[in-house]
Amino acid sequence: MLSESSRRSRRVAELPVRVMVVAGGCNRFTGYSVGFSDGVWPAGDGVLSGEVLVVQVSANELEALVLVYASRIKNPTNLYSSFDLKDRLARLEAAIASKEDSGKEELVKKVAELESQLDVAKKEQDSEREKALKEVKKLAVENAKLQYRITHLVQALKEADSKLEAMMLGLFVLYVGTLNIAISLVAEQVGPIASRDEHSEVL
Repeated sequence: MLSESSRRSRRVAELPVRVMVVAGGCNRFTGYSVGFSDGVWPAGDGVLSGEVLVVQVSANELEALVLVYASRIKNPTNLYSSFDLKDRLARLEAAIASKEDSGKEELVKKVAELESQLDVAKKEQDSEREKALKEVKKLAVENAKLQYRITHLVQALKEADSKLEAMMLGLFVLYVGTLNIAISLVAEQVGPIASRDEHSEVL
């Protein structure tokens, strides 16, 4: 029973390879060019001239292909397959490295975006905090003014109460003094009248 990785490696190893002859020529070991779906590699020795090897693989199979091709290179069946596998292995390794670099660049870009958003949020927070501090200071000043006014109003009320009490006391004293004077005047007038009445009764 083959494991999943073994079955996957076998499926990868059995991927179809399409060979297209683009020019005639039967001089073996004179030159060749090996091309992939996104480029062409320079010519070298070992394959019929004019052959172009076109390999199409998916991104998910890149790493598996690297392992398969590496194992094939260790035991090449002929000069053609050895060179073919070495070229494709190098190409796949370059593709994986490119994808890793692309992933790193994407990660760096996302980190930079997050840092930028964080900076903006921090600036907004600092701005809101500064506004809040200004508002608190403004309210503190207004509160101090109100406290000052309240203190002076209370003091004025106390002074007014003291003046009112003094005025009421003065009026009371004046009233009592006036009443005493009136009583004295009445007494002075009633005394002679009573004396005359007594004298008349005696006569």
